[in-house]
Amino acid sequence: MSSADELAGNDVSRDPYFTAAVVDPGKPSGPRVGESERRSRRFRTRTMMMAIVLATVWLGVLLDPQVGPLVAFLLGGVGVTLAVMGVAMGLGLLGFGLFAAADRLLDVIRRASRWPDE
Repeated sequence: MSSADELAGNDVSRDPYFTAAVVDPGKPSGPRVGESERRSRRFRTRTMMMAIVLATVWLGVLLDPQVGPLVAFLLGGVGVTLAVMGVAMGLGLLGFGLFAAADRLLDVIRRASRWPDE
């Protein structure tokens, strides 16, 4: 034991509340065989049950004659909005790519058209 332990009073043999029986054994070195598969199966089962419940509720909402058309219209509006945003992003990327390609092409043409220095 180092002198720091002695100064701090960390001598286990003089501790009246310490017994070896109170100390728990360490954790096993790795997970038990089959435990991860069991967790994964439980997670898949819970996820599937949640998906079935959500699908049932939404199917009931969409088949309701009073609420169904409104929900379908809102979902269609969200879909169209996402489609317009996706097309705008695609056009922006296309324009950026064309601009970069034209800039490189103009740079190559500028370099090729210089007169050699004599």
